[in-house]
Amino acid sequence: MSHSDKSPSHQIYKLITGRPLRAYPAFAGKKQPMYQYLISSFNAVSKLSPVADLRTDVYPNPIEYPLSWLYTIISEIPAPSGGDLNEWEDVQNQILTEITYLNQLYTFQQNFINYTEAANTALSSGFTTAQGNLDAANAAKPPSGSIYIYDVINGILAVGALNPQFTAVCVVLGVVANVLETLPEQGAASGSLESIQEALGTTMTQAIGEANSLYTPIAADWGKLERFNELLPSLSGDFSVTPPDLTAISNQYETSVYQALVPSTFAWIRLSNKAGTEEYYLAYQPVAVTYTFGTLPKNATVLTDRINALGISWETVLGWGGGWVFGSWCNPCYTDKLGITTCGLLPPGSGQ
Repeated sequence: MSHSDKSPSHQIYKLITGRPLRAYPAFAGKKQPMYQYLISSFNAVSKLSPVADLRTDVYPNPIEYPLSWLYTIISEIPAPSGGDLNEWEDVQNQILTEITYLNQLYTFQQNFINYTEAANTALSSGFTTAQGNLDAANAAKPPSGSIYIYDVINGILAVGALNPQFTAVCVVLGVVANVLETLPEQGAASGSLESIQEALGTTMTQAIGEANSLYTPIAADWGKLERFNELLPSLSGDFSVTPPDLTAISNQYETSVYQALVPSTFAWIRLSNKAGTEEYYLAYQPVAVTYTFGTLPKNATVLTDRINALGISWETVLGWGGGWVFGSWCNPCYTDKLGITTCGLLPPGSGQ
């Protein structure tokens, strides 16, 4: 996988799915009655149904027991009269530390959920844009093919690794990628655009659902919670997903759709104009009929304009790198009397 096993996203995934690390420290000896006193004091103040243990009854339910509210109550419980003050402070401080870590974890999860939803919306937008352009450029024969969403996400991660401002995007999509890696065929989808969109939507919903459920497995394990707290500095600061980030995700996904589906249906055209410069076009070329060269095919500018708008170089598009699998497009090639050169899916009878 392109994202490192030491990356924050992979570490978070390991905390979600990995084996238990370490149970919460037990309060034994003199600390045991101090913890029981803390529990009874909490029950008296909370005015909720009595609980027997904070770790099993309260921590798993941060909505019913808001963690900042819980922290305030525990911090204001006075020391028991006649007890060992040091033992009491050890118990109270341990619980307050746990609640602090849990509150940070829960806040991160809420932000994470918002970011994954925003990222998924951006991906869907990119697919919809690609679908509209492909339909407009090729109304006669809707393209079909295969898309590996795991590879698409990894492509975005590779780009994000070069841009420090994409930290949050890389963490969010990195966790999703780890989930996708465990799915059959890593979330592959094939067929028509409509069937691909439906399949990828289902896959992403599943992956995001698993990625978003990070609070429960980490909150249940003190070792995992401590490890998350150690990771937190790398997840703090400017940890946000901005509109430019989402635009970059959408554009990358849209490009991936073109890379997967265009080669099976479109040919590229190189036109040397009267000024001596070259122009490139992607155009649908029906393989079942003879094509008469001399003018650009209908709707040849639809994908061309979009490729240019995305800032993708034509050297990349024509099979020389960047994920475009168009090596076969360079042979055969045909140049007509008007200087229009077409390479790729030449129809029968067009000549070479």
